[in-house]
Amino acid sequence: MKKAVTGIAVLAGVAAVTAYALKKNEQKKIRELDEELLYDEPQPSEPTKIDSIQLDDEEEEGSEESEADEPDAARRKDDTYKNLTAAAVAHISKEHERLAEELKNEGDHHEVDRPIQHLVHFTTQEDADAFKKAVVNKGFVVSAGENEFDLIVLHISPIDQIKLVTNELYLADQAYAHHGEYKGWHARVSY
Repeated sequence: MKKAVTGIAVLAGVAAVTAYALKKNEQKKIRELDEELLYDEPQPSEPTKIDSIQLDDEEEEGSEESEADEPDAARRKDDTYKNLTAAAVAHISKEHERLAEELKNEGDHHEVDRPIQHLVHFTTQEDADAFKKAVVNKGFVVSAGENEFDLIVLHISPIDQIKLVTNELYLADQAYAHHGEYKGWHARVSY
């Protein structure tokens, strides 16, 4: 009887150590995927022009200059995100700062992990499916949006300036690579 109890205790110990090792390995893989998202250079399926994003600043400030006056600034492609213009990258970064500030004003603790939802819109199911395949392979979760051809891309993250903006730019770049449009992100306040 003592041998059976001892054997069961040893087996339970081995099972606990194995479960712990598997959990640690899973956490390590998740960290590696997150780092890969931060440092991998996205490979677009085909380059596209992004002319639809307009900077709110230009409209608010009543700037008299048109994009034709400064073609390099508005139409220059970003070095990292090949499907985004420098203006689009600036717009996404500025919008991130605005949303993060709104959350902070509501009492949010930015360092708390929470679900982040990104909305992306497409005009065809084929483009939506191609985008979905690309981002799911990078560890994002994709579900259907409210409207036809809308997708919601989910991941867990704190409201971290570098990591979250990097994810936003990656998703926007992939959206435009697949003939879609990145509409922004949303997260609930975390206390």
